[in-house]
Formats: sequence, C-alpha cells, structure tokens
Amino acid sequence: MEIFAYIQNSKVPSWLAVIMLAMAAIITLLSKWEQISKVFGKKHTTHKRSCGDCVMMIIGIREKFEYEARRLRNSTLRAQMTFAEAQIHEAIYQLVRTFRKDLDELGAGKDQDSKNFELTMYRESLKNAINGCVKDEIRRSFKENGFLEMSEVEFSAYVKQKFGTILSMAREYLLQYYPENENTIVTMKYRFENMDEQRFESMVFQIFRNAKEVVVDAKAQEKSLLKEFHYSIDNLVNNKTAPDGKKIVVE
Repeated sequence: MEIFAYIQNSKVPSWLAVIMLAMAAIITLLSKWEQISKVFGKKHTTHKRSCGDCVMMIIGIREKFEYEARRLRNSTLRAQMTFAEAQIHEAIYQLVRTFRKDLDELGAGKDQDSKNFELTMYRESLKNAINGCVKDEIRRSFKENGFLEMSEVEFSAYVKQKFGTILSMAREYLLQYYPENENTIVTMKYRFENMDEQRFESMVFQIFRNAKEVVVDAKAQEKSLLKEFHYSIDNLVNNKTAPDGKKIVVE
C-alpha cells in the first residue's frame, strides 16, 4: 500500500500517476495470483504465446533468411570471380610468354637491357589494363547475370560479344598507356595483329560457362532457403502453404 500513498502524496503529473497506479495494480495482482486462483478454484497455467511473441519470432526468421540470402549472393560472385581470376592469370602468363618470344625474334641484335625494359613495361601495362577495366567488365556482367536463361546458341553469341568488348577495352588501354617510341622493339599494333584470339576467346568462354553453372547452383540453394523460410513461418501459424499459395507436401 506504500506505493499508493506515495503516488497520492507526490506531485507527479496526473497521467503519470495513472500509469504508476496501473502498474502497481498489475504487480499486486500477479503477486496474489496463486491465492486468487485458489479462491476461484483454478490453478495457475502457463500463458500462451502472445501476438507480440509471434511478431518477434517472425522478424527473427525473416532476418535470418535475409542474412543467408545475402551471404549466398556474395559467395556466388566471389566463386565466379575466383575462377575468372585464375583464367586471367593464365592469360597474362601466356601473353607475357609470347611477348618475350616476339622480343627475341624482332629484337635480334638489340641489347638485353632494352628487351628487359620493354618486357617489364608490357607486363605492368597488361596488368593495369586487366585490373583497371577488364575485371570490372567481367564483374559487372556477373552481377547482371543476363546469361542465365539463355539457350546454348544465345549464350555462345553472348560470350563472343563479351570477348569482343573485353578485347577492345584492353586494346584501347594498351595503345594509350604502353610507352612506345622509334626504338620500340615490339609495338602494340604488331601484338594485336598477331594475337591468337581463339585461344583467349576460349578462356573467356570458360569464365562465363563457369559463372553460369555457379549461378544455377546458387539459384537452387536460394530456392531451398525460400522454402525453408516459408516452412518456418507456416509452422508458426500452423498453415503450411508454399509461396504460390499451394499446399506443401512434406517429403
């Protein structure tokens, strides 16, 4: 009863006094619940889950689904780029190897320092071209995933077009930034005119073929995640329905 006396004698606002009185009444009621139950001949039972509990559980399930879906998307792009970068490293190795061969053939009689300088400049320019624009183009294409629903014919045409875009970007970068003068042994014009395009187009095809397979696998995992999400929600409301509204058959 002290709380009631305190509220009555204190100078708290009337609205706050009402809230405090209500809380005090609830606390008093709960503390006397066992006695009240005996009076009415009923035993105290555990309260059922409230709507608020359900809402919090649904939010938790949703946040878990969103986290897993986001993690899956990030891991998909990471797997695509890991394979692409491995192919790119192989392409750089092949290009540097053939450049060294061109230096030996076209630079007969030239001093070794000049050859070494050109080789170093070509290697660095090539890496900058690939890291500066080629990788970005490949990553952008992966994010779009426009090739997922393509037929084999459409996919082959798509990769061929992408290879042309990538080759043009690399050519433009190297022609602009690779240092050349009248003493240059191997020019970029010579390199592109004598390039084995078919070899590198095949590498680009492997890059996008792998990317497509990774996406297909990720879509299957995402579908499984979504189904698990709906199972969890439906278990709460005891109404097992699929995203399309049809009944789910649990196997």
